[in-house]
Amino acid sequence: MPSGRFQARYCIDLVWHSARTTFRTKRVTDAYLASVRSEVDRGSWIDPDADKVTFDEYSSRWLAERPHLRPRTRELYEGELRPHILPSPTAIDWVHAVFATAVEDGIVVRNPCLEKGASTERRR
Repeated sequence: MPSGRFQARYCIDLVWHSARTTFRTKRVTDAYLASVRSEVDRGSWIDPDADKVTFDEYSSRWLAERPHLRPRTRELYEGELRPHILPSPTAIDWVHAVFATAVEDGIVVRNPCLEKGASTERRR
């Protein structure tokens, strides 16, 4: 780059990605690219653009992709989402389930809602 720093670019599944930072030396740049290659090989690479999806967008899509939810459960989730979750996300049962799917989809690295059994429905 004109500044003398190095930019790392790599192609995965025919899509070009750039590191979020520049590097001081070519050696450090090559080490970064090697770590990306290693993550891809292990299946642990996460698209750096994945975090551009908002919780609002992802949770709405999550609900739409769950046709097996019982009508009352869907109504409950939608009723909690708009007035309570979107203005201030909290670690309730179904938020845990949404994040679990986000982990599977490669949107986030880990589920921030670590409450044991949070994704299982309990009778009250």
